[in-house]
Amino acid sequence: MSFKVGYIETGMVDLKRDLPSLSIEELHFLLTFIGESEFKGKDMQRVVTLTQKLDTMYQNQIVINQEQEQFNLKNIIRKR
Repeated sequence: MSFKVGYIETGMVDLKRDLPSLSIEELHFLLTFIGESEFKGKDMQRVVTLTQKLDTMYQNQIVINQEQEQFNLKNIIRKR
């Protein structure tokens, strides 16, 4: 028996797995929570890195939501 292992970069998610994702509301909550919190020096680099990742996810989710809305609108127009 053998199997092929794909390359997965450290810290990245394997999209082939059925992992939970965060909604835009959850991402917004986390970003707001982090923004309103106070962190000490030793945690700052990790918080900045995490915040950057969350912000990227948030921005991507906005684009996905906009594309979905456009797709839905086109389908509504076609049905008329």
